[in-house]
Amino acid sequence: MVASPETVVSVDSLWKVYGENPERALTDTHKNSSKSDLQNDFGLVLALKDVSLDIIRGETFVVMGLSGSGKSTLVRCLNGLIIPTSGEVNILGNNLSEITHDDLTQLRRNSIAMVFQHYALFPHLSVLENTAWGLEIQGVGRRVRNQRAQEKLDLVGLQGWEGNYPVELSGGMLQRVGLARALTLEPEILLMDEPFSGLDPLIRREMQDELVSLKESLHSGQSQTTIVFITHDLDEALKIGDRIAIMNGGEVVQLDTPDQIVLNPANEYVASFTEGVQTQSVLTAGDMVLPSSATAVPGTSPEEVLRVALDNDCCSNVHITDDTQLFKGVITVANAIKALEAGAATVEEYVESPTTFNAGDTYDDVLPSVLAHPSCLPVVDDDGQLVGLINSTSLAATWKPDSPRIPSELASIVYEGIEQALGKSSAGKGS
Repeated sequence: MVASPETVVSVDSLWKVYGENPERALTDTHKNSSKSDLQNDFGLVLALKDVSLDIIRGETFVVMGLSGSGKSTLVRCLNGLIIPTSGEVNILGNNLSEITHDDLTQLRRNSIAMVFQHYALFPHLSVLENTAWGLEIQGVGRRVRNQRAQEKLDLVGLQGWEGNYPVELSGGMLQRVGLARALTLEPEILLMDEPFSGLDPLIRREMQDELVSLKESLHSGQSQTTIVFITHDLDEALKIGDRIAIMNGGEVVQLDTPDQIVLNPANEYVASFTEGVQTQSVLTAGDMVLPSSATAVPGTSPEEVLRVALDNDCCSNVHITDDTQLFKGVITVANAIKALEAGAATVEEYVESPTTFNAGDTYDDVLPSVLAHPSCLPVVDDDGQLVGLINSTSLAATWKPDSPRIPSELASIVYEGIEQALGKSSAGKGS
């Protein structure tokens, strides 16, 4: 039985309004008023409007929006730096509106870390000392904290720079120090408030790639670090995020996976962001699969395999799975005919291991192999279960989403070959 995802951050009906008597914005009369109306009529500044969302352990959750959308206010509510006007924030089972100041301080020190846009490094401390600073505040001994700091510096590619000072580092290196300092705390939740926005484009892309590659390391072992990443850049959000919440005027206007954000924008505001984004940049193999009905279980006879191919008229392969859909391999029509002619009782010795894709593989990952193979190729999930098939037709459909995804049919010559082989087998048994 698969365990349900664990919620580590829960936000319920969160409002933040600045100004005198901010509760006026929450009344039935005014709670549907726009941000501009509240400011013009009452001098109130609406930062967050009835925001509700859950974030699960281990995911990279991106909050995206333009300046003034409320994204930075939201992330500061998550660690208690901003007290909301109304609503609840629950972090790792702690309701921030109910815990004491000391408990909140301990939660920040031990479970939450933050990476800032402007580094926030101490100029008089070395790279190693800056990285170990959070552990020093926790009272961790020098030897242990320096060892953990060194491990994280190595992880972000700063080995050899431990004794240097911030003034000697480039912008990208400074941000790596900030990231290493946060990771040294081994937090359960990592908050990143536009950490790469001040970097040059090339360095910014490098840091994005670095974060994507770091995700595997952060998910190793028993604990999984949950990342909440704030950005105004859609390309960055699509590249980094497992899910994306798009904000406008203090509201979450769409919360979805990157592919759904691009393929099915919730409104014109979201569509204006996604206009021009190629769908292939967010599609995975799992999004492009064709259903797989041409399957057989291990131990199937050659005759049965060939009849499965005929009945399903799909590709020139039959995919072998067990009773739980665990993928075992593929038997080609040609090999099934060979097995039949050899008098084999089953096709087990003729099963091959083909090129296989994971459901999370990207369009660019699968394209070369699909173009090189005329038949359907299998797609499996993380547990190795067959999800479906992918071929050039299903890839081509991504350029025109309304076009039908038609499985590759058996060529007439293959169809005739199967019929002929089965006919010979039947005649042989009858004589």
